[in-house]
Amino acid sequence: MRLTLLAVPVLMIFAWISGAFGDRLMDRAYVLNAGNNTVTVIDTAKNEALITWRSGLIPAGAAINTASGKAYITNAHHSDSSVSVIDIESNSLLETVTVGKEPTGIAINPGANKAYVACSAEGLVSVIDMTTNKVTNTIKTGSGSFDVNIIDNKIFVTNSNDNTVSVIDGVSEKIIKTVKTGKVPLGIAISHPVKMAYVVNLGENSVTVINTATDSALTTIPVGKKPWKAAADPVNNKVFVTNRMGNTVSVIDVKSNKVTDTINVGKEPMGVSVNSGTGRAYVANYADSTISVIDIAKNKVVDTIKLSGIPDSPYHGLPWNVVAF
Repeated sequence: MRLTLLAVPVLMIFAWISGAFGDRLMDRAYVLNAGNNTVTVIDTAKNEALITWRSGLIPAGAAINTASGKAYITNAHHSDSSVSVIDIESNSLLETVTVGKEPTGIAINPGANKAYVACSAEGLVSVIDMTTNKVTNTIKTGSGSFDVNIIDNKIFVTNSNDNTVSVIDGVSEKIIKTVKTGKVPLGIAISHPVKMAYVVNLGENSVTVINTATDSALTTIPVGKKPWKAAADPVNNKVFVTNRMGNTVSVIDVKSNKVTDTINVGKEPMGVSVNSGTGRAYVANYADSTISVIDIAKNKVVDTIKLSGIPDSPYHGLPWNVVAF
């Protein structure tokens, strides 16, 4: 799937918060803005923007390493193709890591101290050692590798052109299984309590459910129009799926694997992130430059955050990603 400004979904990775460092910086969210290559930091306790700073070209995906207090942000423009390493306390750039072409999704494995970056233009995953911030391996996956998520030291990568998910063993860093999905799989969320992966199929308005213990597809769930991303809530056993052309979010119950609710949000919702600690889900609305705040327990929008510019650059919209931590 070729990366274009109007056709790339928002990537999201949810990070667990623990330890003293995480406690100091809880109730934050990063919004990745493609329109002017910036990142907006939101105080999610007040639902207010704190600061907006410049990123690389087309920030697309982000993962938070709370142990080190660093954020890893993918810059998806072909000419950039890098990962920015950010100090999340000072919001300053620490380092830039060159990876494969057009990096989109990213996930971290704290136990292995590695970050895994899906590079869509080359169909591969770049592996970053988070101690040295160097690429230590390149793993060839399927065509159009797009999003990535991790459970039990296995890395699941969606391949948007192959209609598959590659399963990588975290020890050997080799592919151990390839799972068929629906058409154009993009986002992937994992519900850890039930050990299920939820793969969003843009091409057929559905979600493929994969058993992560057996690495086999179990069922397909119909959702809304042109779904893009998903985020799992382990506390309430829900998965939230953005439907870009439906201006809605589908809510899946992971026990029944059925859609139990549909929530109206802003225009062209793309990215979604969950903070189970605050009981809120955050949705990046691409076309109207807002963040919808959802009460997870009630499946209801309780606030809308309007995004704005920075002094030297008016805001041009296009929020692709929101990462709550």
